[in-house]
Amino acid sequence: PDFTNVPGLKNICPTGDIFERWLLFHAGVSGLSGYCFGRSLQELSMKFSYVDFDGKSIFADLENLPKDVESPEMEQYLRKHCGNVMRGYEQVRDSLNNLPNLFM
Repeated sequence: PDFTNVPGLKNICPTGDIFERWLLFHAGVSGLSGYCFGRSLQELSMKFSYVDFDGKSIFADLENLPKDVESPEMEQYLRKHCGNVMRGYEQVRDSLNNLPNLFM
C-alpha cells in the first residue's frame, strides 16, 4: 500500500527507507519500502509479507470458512488462524492514527 498521503507522515518520514524503519520501531511491523521494487524513494509505499499463519489449521477448518468475507464470522476465522497478521495490520493502523499525538 501507498501511505504517502497519510496526513503528517511525510513530516517525520520524508522517504520510504525512513518510513520502513519508523514502522518497525513504532508498530513492530517489518516491510520493504516500495523503493526496493522500483518506486520513487519519496513515495511511502510498503510491501508486507503475509505468511505468518498456520496453513495446516486453516485447511483442517475449511468447512467453517465463512462465505461472506465482510462478516464478523470471517474476522473471527482470520483471528483464529492468522492472528499475528491481523495484529500487524492493527499495529500499523494504530501507529498511523497516533501521528497527531507525536506533534503535541
